Order: sequence, then C-alpha cells, then structure tokens
Amino acid sequence: MSFEASNPQPLINPQCLSRNFRIQEKDEIRLLDKKKLQLKKFIAIVLIFQLNSCFLLKNNENEIHTKNILGVWRLKEKQSKHPSLNFGPNSLVSIGSNIDTVYWFKYVLKNRYLILRNGSKVIKNKILKLDSDSLVFESIFKIPSRQSYFRRN
Repeated sequence: MSFEASNPQPLINPQCLSRNFRIQEKDEIRLLDKKKLQLKKFIAIVLIFQLNSCFLLKNNENEIHTKNILGVWRLKEKQSKHPSLNFGPNSLVSIGSNIDTVYWFKYVLKNRYLILRNGSKVIKNKILKLDSDSLVFESIFKIPSRQSYFRRN
C-alpha cells in the first residue's frame, strides 16, 4: 500500500470553518459592545455622583448651623432698641431691649434666615454674615438698616 499526497482531503470543511469564525467574531463584537455599554453606564454614574457632591457642597456653604449662632450677642452700635440677643440650645432666643423688657421667641435657622416665632407672630430676618465673632442681619425687627452684633464672651 502506498500513500499518495497528490490530492489530500481537508479534515474540516473550509465553509464550516469560516462560518464558525464569523459566529465567533459576532459574539466577540457583542461582548465588546456590552462592555462598552457597561463602561458608559459606570462613567455616567460617577459623573452624577460628582455633580451631586458639588451641588451639596455649594448648598452647605450657604447654610447656617444652630451651633454657630449659640451664645450671647451684643449690638456693635446703638442702631436698634434691641442691643442683645441670647441664643440657647433649646431653640429659644431672648432679645433684650433698651427698656427693661426681654422678649422670648422660638427660633429656626433656615438657609440664610433667622425665623422667630412667638405665638402667631413670625419675623423673618436675613443673615448676611455669621462667623465666630460677628453676626450681621440685613435688617432685624423691621429696622430697615443693617444690624451688626459681636459675640460677648
């Protein structure tokens, strides 16, 4: 018996082989598209969190916290008939006057406003500045000028 190499028969049909490669190529393309989509979703989520945190930081800069306003404040100049404010931790503020009267209000800080309530009476005062030793109102108790207080130790 002799072996002839003149016309070898292929072990795998070339048409089947090319079809298998095309199927495999399509599967790889689908997988790549799926990974691209997942990456786009991940980037979008990261961007949303980043923008959200920037927005929250910006809002926090405008907020005034109760712990910053606690204590006794004195009027810098005699512009008002209310020379002293005493903010307590129980949401009560006592407001001294030039006469022998002390007014009591419940207070709430909302954004940059001090809101005072006494029964049905509500007074809203815009805070322009609050730091460790200075408290400045745009106006307070219907006095149309800026009112500046300093912290009394």
